Amino acid sequence: MSRNYSKYALNVARLSSRIFCKPLPESANRGKHVDKYLRELPYYKDRSFTHYYPPVSNINLLLRTLRNLGLFVDEHKDFKEEMELQRNLRGKGRSLKKSL
Repeated sequence: MSRNYSKYALNVARLSSRIFCKPLPESANRGKHVDKYLRELPYYKDRSFTHYYPPVSNINLLLRTLRNLGLFVDEHKDFKEEMELQRNLRGKGRSLKKSL
C-alpha cells in the first residue's frame, strides 16, 4: 500500500493479510521469491523427481535388434564374442554337455 493511506487502513490491510495467509503489504515486494518457493510442491512429493525409472529393458531390446541388423556396433560385445571363439578354437571353451 502506498503512503497516502491512513494508519487505520494500513493496520486493517496488515490484519487481513495475516488472516488470509497472504504476504504483508510492506513486505510484498521483498519476499515474492520466498513466497513462490514455499508455494511450490516439495521435491519429495513431485512424481517427476521420485518416480523416474528409465526403460532399460526397452533400450536393451532396441540395441540388440539394431546390432543384429548391423546398424549399431557394440565393440565390447564383439570383443567378448571373438574371445569366446578363440577359446573354443583352442579347445578350452564351454562343453555342450549338460551336467546332471
